Amino acid sequence: HFFDDDDDDDDSFDTEDSDDYSPTLSHDLVEFSPADTPSCLTQVVVSLRPSTYKISKRERLGLPEEKCYGLLVKDDLILSSAYCAAQARTVEIPHAKNKTAAHIATHYVGPHAIGIVRVDLPNHHHNSGIPRKRLFLGSNPSKGPPRLYCRDGRPVASALPLNTTTWVPLSPLRPYLGDVFWDDDLDSTAELTNGIRRWYTTKQSNTTLVKAIDDLRYKWLGGPGSVDIYHPDNYGPLLEAEDPRGNRYHMCFGLWWTHWLHEKPFSGIPFFDWLDFGPGRTALPIDPIRGNVDPGVYKDNDWKWLHTCVKSHFNNKKIRYFTEEESAQYAVDLNPYKDGRMVRMTYHESGKPVENPEKDLLWVWGLDRTLYVVEDGHQIGHTSLIASRPALAAGEMDTGGNGRLEEVDFGSGHYKPNTDNFIEFYNWMLDKGLNVSSIHWELRSKWNVTKQSLRKALNSGRKITRESVVN
Repeated sequence: HFFDDDDDDDDSFDTEDSDDYSPTLSHDLVEFSPADTPSCLTQVVVSLRPSTYKISKRERLGLPEEKCYGLLVKDDLILSSAYCAAQARTVEIPHAKNKTAAHIATHYVGPHAIGIVRVDLPNHHHNSGIPRKRLFLGSNPSKGPPRLYCRDGRPVASALPLNTTTWVPLSPLRPYLGDVFWDDDLDSTAELTNGIRRWYTTKQSNTTLVKAIDDLRYKWLGGPGSVDIYHPDNYGPLLEAEDPRGNRYHMCFGLWWTHWLHEKPFSGIPFFDWLDFGPGRTALPIDPIRGNVDPGVYKDNDWKWLHTCVKSHFNNKKIRYFTEEESAQYAVDLNPYKDGRMVRMTYHESGKPVENPEKDLLWVWGLDRTLYVVEDGHQIGHTSLIASRPALAAGEMDTGGNGRLEEVDFGSGHYKPNTDNFIEFYNWMLDKGLNVSSIHWELRSKWNVTKQSLRKALNSGRKITRESVVN
């Protein structure tokens, strides 16, 4: 239960005094008795309250408080009588945070007026700005089921009760309500829940929903010569970046994507909604080789990491994305060391050497050719350093004493660098006058760069090309 600020100024809206309210409308109240309200409608029946000024005035006149109710059709729309809507200033909504209601318009339907109250409820975080749809409206109250009823557990209302004696049909409101669900949408929608509230979404085809995810790639793609998080054969890094719950671990997304994509029958629910509010909310991830991942499995073998993808772990395993100010703390410089025989790595801001940590050093080479290095950790990944933006290369490094660079590796599940990225990074170091032959270069086997060709390139001391190193 909640209320707006106590406003006793002249701006308080009072239906008995304001010129904005039509005196021709009867003072009909929308009232609900327990018999009128099936259990499935308890979350959508809301109380409408007038301004504190209006309540105080009735108290001074010795009049009882008027109780008005409405139906929460979706997060920004409540239906009630014209009288109740006109005086509504606050709303009491089950399981919702404090929000102030604002009256927008009144539409006349038959002998009575139906009021439309616009409210600003919090949208669930997966669809910011898209109101959740809570109720189905019935198109013909004179035939078939009662005016308020449940169909397969879903709330349906075909009429509003005025003063417990008169029912006003809702079907004439179709031209006014826009994007709401009617009873003929029941079979083409799916239910979502966060465990407390329920709402509904339109089912869509597999092709449509996969394309919607695939189209997200455009905001993350880099230009020629760069690497990015979009991989047509693995949506994990892309899903991590787009995750509305805060960048959960990309490798687990691969398992959940497989489960969602191959579920029979296909749910028709958008992936993130399915994962957190639909069937995926209580499901187990699916390993494409071994099937469902049980919480007690994979603890003592090579598949141990799959254990972390069970929802109780997965929802808390989030990759931290740095701000630009935070990333700047991990920018490093490479300089000649020991009379140019070695390469030394120091932090750009402090000048301190990058010491060899207990865990691997992750590195990312930004599009502006800034090199970032951070120690691998529980909430740290390659995408942490530049918040999943495109890069020129990425991988891991090892350092020795006093920041001496010993090894460069190009392994990154997020960015998957290729031979061209290695060549670009290698030649960049040569341009800086660094002794690249003092470093152990750990390349990917699929690049087809042999040890002999790499050794020849290192001994030459010259820039390399694809033709000079790739067999």
